[in-house]
Amino acid sequence: MTEDSIENYLVVVTTFKPKYNADFYGSDEVDDFYSSAVDSAENDLDTERIYFKLSQQERLQNAIAQLNKKDRLLIEYVYGICPQCLKNKEKKSIRQASLLLGLTEDGAQKKLKSILNKLKKLLQE
Repeated sequence: MTEDSIENYLVVVTTFKPKYNADFYGSDEVDDFYSSAVDSAENDLDTERIYFKLSQQERLQNAIAQLNKKDRLLIEYVYGICPQCLKNKEKKSIRQASLLLGLTEDGAQKKLKSILNKLKKLLQE
């Protein structure tokens, strides 16, 4: 895994939203009926793919939890990821993040590179 692949991993895993069953009820002139989004999009749902994505999210959450607080905040600010729930938040620039954390911009970039390498090792275990 490269540093870029870890960054892509962060983006892909945190933007994944599983498809949920959207049940709906209705009636026509003859009968009441029940339908489901699963019924109409059955071919689009792949249980293995959903399980794999959810598993990746769990692994990422565990890896981020092993970082120290300042590192988690840097990841949160730069990538716009809530470390607890992996939901998207507003992204900040490296400069903004460095100011919030009391780092220089160059120091924040080096620290971010180090954090990505650490996440890479944790995710490969």
